[in-house]
Amino acid sequence: MDTPVNMETSAEMDDAFYATGDSTVRWEDRKLQALNLCKALWPSALEYEVHDRFVGTFNEIIPVTINTTGSESPAMFIIRLASQWGGIGAGTSVFEQVTTLQYIRTSTPIRVPEVIAYDTTSDNVLESPYLIMERLRGQDLEMFLDDMTAEQRKVLALELGQLYNQLRQIRSSYSGRIVPTAACHMPSLLPGETLSQIPITIEPYAARVPYDDDWDPELPTEGTFRDVPEDLITSGGLLSDPPNLPLLEMATRPFNRRIVQQTAWYPNINSTMAPRLQFLRDMMDVVVDEEHVDNPSNDYQLVHIDLFPRNIMVDLSSSPMITGIIDWDEAVFAPAFVADRAPTWLWEPPVPEDEEMAPDADDYVHPDTETCERSARTPATPELREVRRAWEGAVGRECVESVANPYAVLARRFLRFAAEWQWPYYWHRLYEETIKEWDALRDLEEEAHRHDESDSEDGSADEVEDVPDDDDDSAWETCSEDGDED
Repeated sequence: MDTPVNMETSAEMDDAFYATGDSTVRWEDRKLQALNLCKALWPSALEYEVHDRFVGTFNEIIPVTINTTGSESPAMFIIRLASQWGGIGAGTSVFEQVTTLQYIRTSTPIRVPEVIAYDTTSDNVLESPYLIMERLRGQDLEMFLDDMTAEQRKVLALELGQLYNQLRQIRSSYSGRIVPTAACHMPSLLPGETLSQIPITIEPYAARVPYDDDWDPELPTEGTFRDVPEDLITSGGLLSDPPNLPLLEMATRPFNRRIVQQTAWYPNINSTMAPRLQFLRDMMDVVVDEEHVDNPSNDYQLVHIDLFPRNIMVDLSSSPMITGIIDWDEAVFAPAFVADRAPTWLWEPPVPEDEEMAPDADDYVHPDTETCERSARTPATPELREVRRAWEGAVGRECVESVANPYAVLARRFLRFAAEWQWPYYWHRLYEETIKEWDALRDLEEEAHRHDESDSEDGSADEVEDVPDDDDDSAWETCSEDGDED
C-alpha cells in the first residue's frame, strides 16, 4: 500500500524531516536532481518543468513535464523512486515494478502507465534507482469523489464492475506476486528504446524475507514448528509452490512460511508473531475446511490489492470515465474471493474531517481496512443504494455473495496478515479486533445451530418462511434500514 504521508511537501516540513534525519535529500536538492535527470534523458527538449513531489509509504513521486516539439501539449511523466521513509524490505524493486506494469500492459486489456525509462542502479543524478512512466490522462479519483453526483457514481460503478470482471479472467496456476524470472535482468531503459516482454514467474505468498547484514538469510533445513509440515521445509516449500494447489494448502502455506521464518530468525524481537500467525492459520483452516470460501478450479486470478480511489485515474468528461489503474506493486494472483471486496467508498458519504480518527487512537482502524460491518452496511440514501445495485449487477451474484460473506471478509484479512513480513503498528490492534470478530461470528454460528436443533425437536423446522425475491432488491438489503448504524 502506498498511502501518501504528505502531499505537496512544503519547504518548512521538508527542512524538519531533514533536521530529524527522516529525510536524506531536501526537496530543493531533489528538484534540481530531477531537472538534471530530465535534461540528460531528453537533451534536445525545449522546456522542462519539475512539479511538487508526493511522498508515500514506499515511494516518492515527482511529476515532470517535457516539451520536445514546442507544442501546447507537452508530455507529462512521473518519476518514481524509493521513499526515504521506507524501512527494511519496504516496497518492491524498480525492475519488479517494471515487470508487473509490462506484464499487465501487454497481457491484459487493463490500461496502465507505459514505462518510459528506468535505472536499477544508483549511478545517476538522483543517486537512486528510479522509474519514469507515462502520466495517465485525468486525475486520481480521490480528487473528485466527494463532489461526484449519484449519476456519475453509478457510471463509475458499472465501469468498476467491468474492471473486476476483466481481472477475473486473468488467471495463473500459481498464487503469489508477479516477479521477473531469476535469469532475467535488464538494468536500464532510455526514452525511445523498446521494452520487450519480460519473462515472469510467480513468487509464492510469504516466500520473500527482507534482511540486512545482521540477519542470517539461510533457510532452515529442519526444525520443530507447531503444526508446520516437515516436508514443507525439506521439499523447498519455504520458497516455492507446485501449480494448482488446492485452496486449503494454498491458504495455509503462507502462514507456515512466516511461522518458520519468525521462529528461526528473530525469535526474541518477534516473539509474539509466531503464536499470532499460528492462530490466524488455524482460523483460515476452519474457514476453508467448513467451505465458507472455495476455489474449485485450483487456479488463481489477478488481484489489485490496493484498488482505492487514489489509484484509479479518471476523467469525468470522458467515456469510459476510468482512464487507467496505477500502483500495481502489491498485485498478486489469488483465489477469487480475495478480489471480491466491494468499493464501499463509492456509496458511502465522506467522513467529516472533525470526525476522522487519529492513527494513534486506541480504537483506530485504517480507512482502507475492510470490516464485516462496513461490507454489510446499507447506503444512506436511495440514490446511493442505486449506485451499489449498479455495481452488484455488473459484477454478478457470486462476487456479491462473497462480499457479504463475513467469513470471506475475515479470510481476505487473514491472507493480508500473512503476506506482510512486518506489520504496521496499527495491525497489532487490528489483529485483536479480528479475534473479537471471529469469536462473535462463531458465537452466532453456535447460537444458530442450537436454535436449529431446538426447532427440529419441536417440529417447527418444517415451517418455512417466505423468501424475498432477490431480484426485487440488493442481496445486502435483508435487514431493516431503520436498524442500521452508520
